[in-house]
Amino acid sequence: MFIPSIGYWPDHKTDMLLGDMSTWRSELKTTAYAIAPVTYKLIPPQDIAAQEKTQWVQNTASRLLTDSLFLRDGVDELGKTNNFAHPALKELVIKFFYMGSYQIADKCPNQFHKSVPLISVVLAGTALNCVLDGFTKNGASTLKMIPQFSGKEYQSTFQAMVKMLNEVLHYPYHGQKLCKQLNQWAQEGWLVCGNCCVIINYNMTIAANIETRAALHQVDTDVEQGSHLQVLLD
Repeated sequence: MFIPSIGYWPDHKTDMLLGDMSTWRSELKTTAYAIAPVTYKLIPPQDIAAQEKTQWVQNTASRLLTDSLFLRDGVDELGKTNNFAHPALKELVIKFFYMGSYQIADKCPNQFHKSVPLISVVLAGTALNCVLDGFTKNGASTLKMIPQFSGKEYQSTFQAMVKMLNEVLHYPYHGQKLCKQLNQWAQEGWLVCGNCCVIINYNMTIAANIETRAALHQVDTDVEQGSHLQVLLD
């Protein structure tokens, strides 16, 4: 089992998904579950018959998982795909890492003040995948119907998402766009949690993420990507 050691989290050398931190993972999953119905439009329309609502939710969630649509946000002004940019991903990152009860960003300002750490994006994406799995399988009318969010269940998804993120980062146009986006998310995160925001150039964001990129690259070797997970580098 690969356990990244990146130094983005003081006094912890284990990955936050694969490590023994069930309470931490539970809160991340709970936050993702609270965000998903509205942000992913999983609430059935009024004209859907009651007996068909569960199937409608399952089908909608399944389409979101197809080709990683749940991580994308359309295209930019040049018609290029916005990978790792879905509003649900952004909302989860800010609500959990910047505003959550663990006060993660506030306790780790050196890692979070310039940009959202790349590993945090992967963890949030994996949590959303877990939640959408629940909606796909059974409609997930309650949190208890969401699969267990553990390393045993989601290690392969986590690693596949790392592979995807590496593909984006190593593509000049999409890599620079992603780094600039994560800089902007960090600024918004500090603003909503009441702390001073540091405005920096996106090139500084790229430099700040070099160490994390190198660590992410380690898991990118011999990882079989999930069939539903892919980026679009157009």
